[in-house]
Amino acid sequence: MSRRAFVPWSILALAAFVRIVVAIVGLGTNDTFFWHQFGREVVTWPFADVWRYDRFMNNPAMPALYAGMVYRWVGERVYAFSLLFKLPSLIAEVIATGLIARITLDRTSSVRAARWAALAYALNPGAILISGYHGNIDAVLAMFSLAAWYLASLGRFGWAGLAAGAAVNCKVAAAPAALLLLWCARSRREFLLALAALTIMAVPYAIALSAVGQIFIERVLLYRPPVGSWLTAVPAELYDRNIAAPFMKWLVAAHSNNLIQVTLLTTLLLAVWWHLRGYRRMDLLTLGALFWTWLVLWIGGAYQYAIWPLPLLAATRPRIALGYGLGLCVWLAWSYGDVLQVTWPLQSVFLDSNPTRSRFAVPIPLTMLLVALVSLARHDRARDATRSHEVDDASLDTTDRALRSEFVEQ
Repeated sequence: MSRRAFVPWSILALAAFVRIVVAIVGLGTNDTFFWHQFGREVVTWPFADVWRYDRFMNNPAMPALYAGMVYRWVGERVYAFSLLFKLPSLIAEVIATGLIARITLDRTSSVRAARWAALAYALNPGAILISGYHGNIDAVLAMFSLAAWYLASLGRFGWAGLAAGAAVNCKVAAAPAALLLLWCARSRREFLLALAALTIMAVPYAIALSAVGQIFIERVLLYRPPVGSWLTAVPAELYDRNIAAPFMKWLVAAHSNNLIQVTLLTTLLLAVWWHLRGYRRMDLLTLGALFWTWLVLWIGGAYQYAIWPLPLLAATRPRIALGYGLGLCVWLAWSYGDVLQVTWPLQSVFLDSNPTRSRFAVPIPLTMLLVALVSLARHDRARDATRSHEVDDASLDTTDRALRSEFVEQ
């Protein structure tokens, strides 16, 4: 069987089908209405005013322009807007499914394993809910991140830089990952190719910055999401009445203020760790998955962010990714169900007064993320050394057989 035919179209079609069904049935969450509002503002306001006068606008220019384009097509029909705005996420999920299969085939040389990995992501319930229901663009960011680290692992740093830049144009949260990828270049040529690609992909930011000014820096580049640590979602009884309560409360309060600094510091530490321990041969997909897993662990609590590490986990730790997706599904379904509006199409509207019973499900995806973090961090040169010894032994056996054959002939 040709290696090009290792992913049946039926699996890719299944990935698209289940997400389209969810998108048709569900209008989404508050984010759908926010993006519809942004699209209206892009069409009716001067470009710079979208960031200056809408305090909820904290996204880069490219997704805002896409929202404006969709709004031009459908106007005030929110349901139609929801379907078209989710389309890039649905396409991204199909691409991610194919990439996961290709990566698995490269790593295992097993067509069967590649198909199972693709099928597992096609039916991953956490990914389906976020890409098909929620109403944001985080699935697109996750797909571009997977593509960037895969291309880097192949040594194609120019294309990797373009993919990483595309992720940054989805959300600025991907910028530290792009810097980490740049650090991983193994030659001057790879570094310059990645740097040139990232420079090209920074053009939309430069144009928006020149048009909007200082407010763009404050709203987008220095954006800090609301306090969303997993600790804020855990039942207070678990940390409010014990000896660690003061520390836990301080951690929650300081979380948002230190988000940017901690993210950049961790990026630097990962880069140094990768370099000092001789990880020139380390699987770059594992390093990318480690970064995104840690980042979501630190940010936590925001439903759409949870998909960021999922494609990379599915490519490097497929079983853990499936467990994480199942845990996400429990938490997300409970959260969406708590605020569900029983209308057609279904929608979940979060308000400050909404019930928070779903916080009891937080330990499920949180535990799987911790397991993933430990598994990824334990990836070391021992595995590479084992493979090297296996290759050396195989080479020695081949040489030994050749020498014996030559001796017999003589």
